[in-house]
Amino acid sequence: MNSTQGQSVTFTATVTSNTSTGNPTGTVIFLDSATQIGSANLSGGMAKFSTSSLAVGTHTITAQYNGDSNFTGSTSAGITQNIAAAQQGFTISASPSSASVRTGKIASFTVTVTPTGGFTGSVTLTTSWSGPTPTFSANPVTGGSGSSTMKVSTSGVKSGTYTITITGTSGNLTNQTQVTLRVH
Repeated sequence: MNSTQGQSVTFTATVTSNTSTGNPTGTVIFLDSATQIGSANLSGGMAKFSTSSLAVGTHTITAQYNGDSNFTGSTSAGITQNIAAAQQGFTISASPSSASVRTGKIASFTVTVTPTGGFTGSVTLTTSWSGPTPTFSANPVTGGSGSSTMKVSTSGVKSGTYTITITGTSGNLTNQTQVTLRVH
């Protein structure tokens, strides 16, 4: 089985009887090689365990049933769980999503950079719209996450509704968000 680092995976063990005298009871221990990673109680002969903490690499998972007063214990054959590294990146968002100001005034927006997959790079912010170039309180945003106040001057801007596209760039990664500015 294959999954990505941080993604939840569920392992299910089924314990059956060689006879028809009831269902096995007790606990199943889930092992990654020889290391216990979790346990679950049997319910109707099944035990399920979920985890999102497996490290990047190949894992051999087994289920060990220790038995109860009527049934002897057993250990399953191993299954292979491959964990791939999560793709690093970031998202950007802005708040408020819209603002309204008089001509000649300044509108402020908070632009937030949120890392994904362990991203820790610097994100440079730029904008695209027909008015004066906005300023940012922090640019680039460093350490993979943080926020920057974007100030937009409307000096010389005609009344109307404008869309400002905010672009965050780090190496070959690019993400965008938009805000609406109404000037009256």
